Amino acid sequence: MYNIYNYLSKYYKIKLISFTYFNSKNLIETVNHNENFKEIRIPKTKISAILHHLIDRYTNIKECSAVITSIESIFNKNFRETIRTEIQDVDMLIFVSPFLYTIPRAAMNGKKVIYESYNVEYELMEYSLSGSLIGKQLLKYIFYLEESLIKKSDYIFTVSEEDRIKLAKLYNFDISKVYVSPNGVNSEKYDSIAEGNTFPNNSNICLFIGSYHPPNIEAIESITMFASNMPDTQFLIAGSASQYYINSGSDLVENADKIYKTPDFKKLSLVDGFYNIEYWNSLPTLWCKPRFEISVSKDVDSLELKVYSPYVQSLKVKTDQEIMSFDLKEDWNLIEIKKDSSKNQNLSFFCQKKIEKAERILGIAIQEINYYEGNIAVNFDLKQGSNQVFAFNNAKNVILLGQISDEEKLELYKVADIALNPMMSGSGTNIKMLDYMAAGLPIISTQVGSRGLNLENYSDVIICNISEFPTKIKQVLHDRELYARISRNGHKLVKEKYDWQKIVDDMKEVLEEK
Repeated sequence: MYNIYNYLSKYYKIKLISFTYFNSKNLIETVNHNENFKEIRIPKTKISAILHHLIDRYTNIKECSAVITSIESIFNKNFRETIRTEIQDVDMLIFVSPFLYTIPRAAMNGKKVIYESYNVEYELMEYSLSGSLIGKQLLKYIFYLEESLIKKSDYIFTVSEEDRIKLAKLYNFDISKVYVSPNGVNSEKYDSIAEGNTFPNNSNICLFIGSYHPPNIEAIESITMFASNMPDTQFLIAGSASQYYINSGSDLVENADKIYKTPDFKKLSLVDGFYNIEYWNSLPTLWCKPRFEISVSKDVDSLELKVYSPYVQSLKVKTDQEIMSFDLKEDWNLIEIKKDSSKNQNLSFFCQKKIEKAERILGIAIQEINYYEGNIAVNFDLKQGSNQVFAFNNAKNVILLGQISDEEKLELYKVADIALNPMMSGSGTNIKMLDYMAAGLPIISTQVGSRGLNLENYSDVIICNISEFPTKIKQVLHDRELYARISRNGHKLVKEKYDWQKIVDDMKEVLEEK
């Protein structure tokens, strides 16, 4: 979404209205991405929290944040007022998915209405919602929203020809007003990575990246089923789908790097001794245990931490060379740690005092981490979660990395040998497939995982059933010619058909003609 509207802002003034985290003052946040592109972020309220609580308690639905946000938008005063004031002077209203098609119909009079469909939403949610009475009611609501928006829309964009046909068949409307606008990538930033992804030397690393989305969670389950029989191959799982398992705490082993060594691709990792993310006055904050550990790469010279201490106490930090001591006051403190930049290090932290509260043993809280590479300062994104590494008990070579930053994702593409996409359900197209190809990684995918991209088997990708994944992985890792062909062809295809600039230019032609 960001890429499409960032590129479209070269031609139009863009206002993006979205929802974001709850904050205690209920303040709207405005972000100016560039002079023609601003984003207005509406904080969620307790309505979302209550609805999520009810669904978690009375159903087994794994993920429904989009439909919950949709219901919230009907009652959210900030959203209603923002819509009223911000759309008065616009020419076109583009609904990215149908979930915010809850605005007053009168507000749309005289304006073009466009539906930018990322998925056939009803089809996508049918499997996960149809198992409970509440879920079935939510499903009816999704059908109503999507059908109503389609009828109102002057034209529609879908990400694939398959979705174009599915939408027309499901809602029985004129397909001529539907145009295909595929998902894409910024292909240039992957060129150097693709050049470096050559035939592996016995590393045997497979990668899967997925967002918190039921089909991705199912894909991870599939990987664990065959990975346990492939002990010489390492499976790295990243993204918020892996965070789902980390947060659940079931069937997981903490500190997986002590069981199965993970590649060095992170500049900074919160290794051990952290609780889940909290928000203090809307700022992400992590409570630490009295003993915790942070790993930093050899490229990092020093780091600064903003920490809250509930007591006057000392904090000791042990590096490979020395033990440092910091005197903390009962409030916020800023500490700076210098290290030997010649090698990777684990920094061990020891709090003098502790609090035992609500089944947790607390030391200090961290609200900000900055690390330095020479004179370059980098802010570590605490919203990645605790960033600890986990593994499945029944498949210890399946490593869960949690949420990662964009920079870390690029580093992962450099260390991986093969990308996997064992999806069994879903709609739209997978952006991860385009990322994999742009990075020059050979892909092994199911037919569902490769949907909508018109990929040729054994030329651009290997397409097979999940039961065949172990055989295909071994085949690719032992066939230099096959590895090079799939890597080369996938990268070339992305540059020719799926670069964001080309996709947006094609969208602009449609917007200008109509």
